[in-house]
Amino acid sequence: MNYNHLIYFSTLARLEHYGKAAEELGISQPSLSNAIRHLEEELGVYLFEKQGRNVRLTYYGKKYREYVDKGLSTLEQGRVLMGHCADRERGIIRIGAVSSAGPGRILPLMNRYTEEHPQVQFEYMDGTSLTLLEELKAERYDLVISAREATDPDISFFPLWEQRFVAIMPSSHPLAALSSVSPAQLARYPMIRYHDSTAARALVDSLFEEAGVDQITRAEVSDDFHIAGMVAAGMGVAVLVDSSMPDLYGLRKIPLQNASIRRNLYLATCKNSYVSDSVQDFLRFLRRAAL
Repeated sequence: MNYNHLIYFSTLARLEHYGKAAEELGISQPSLSNAIRHLEEELGVYLFEKQGRNVRLTYYGKKYREYVDKGLSTLEQGRVLMGHCADRERGIIRIGAVSSAGPGRILPLMNRYTEEHPQVQFEYMDGTSLTLLEELKAERYDLVISAREATDPDISFFPLWEQRFVAIMPSSHPLAALSSVSPAQLARYPMIRYHDSTAARALVDSLFEEAGVDQITRAEVSDDFHIAGMVAAGMGVAVLVDSSMPDLYGLRKIPLQNASIRRNLYLATCKNSYVSDSVQDFLRFLRRAAL
């Protein structure tokens, strides 16, 4: 059985005439007859029966046609999708990013790119750096925006942006009126902390360790979006990567006193994985935007 035989079968089933089907397919009638005979021999059933000068599907032919037509339709959809992926202007770009890289960073750049390439589609998911890099190697993503530069020979890292940290709290909080805040001042209140699976956890912890104060842990969360949400709900204060995330909740962002902690965001790609022309073009766009 081969793809052409399925096309021949589907065409003959639709036209119910060997001559018309052969003409439409651009092959000789004997070639069509031989292909159908081989298909019937392989399946072990008769697919067609004569009806005057025409043919019609047998009961088994009708049942088989349901599967053939579905299969051919699926294959055609796949062919069209692959054509889109191969077209720089109509490709699909799969991106994974840490949550703080979304608003104010990667999402505006995605919007800028679609203004120039309106038919390109994006698939976007967020997560922790560790999970994103694992899924990048599993080819779940074409590229990842990571806050962690792993020592992995299969992944290439390109530095995009540097991020600072700020304290966040509701505007009604006692510390909200200050122009800057110290770790000792923050440590008086329950903290919403990064989970220890995140790249930011060790950086924030070092801030309090250097100040010689302990944090009062109210919750540990793996992404910036939910940290900001918990702070907005009044569960505590937090030290968060400086992004537009707290602005979405109307939170107060306050600079940290004498804090030098920073982290980099990296563009991560697999070194030996094939990527489409549209992905390659977007990667060039991102690197230019970071300069």
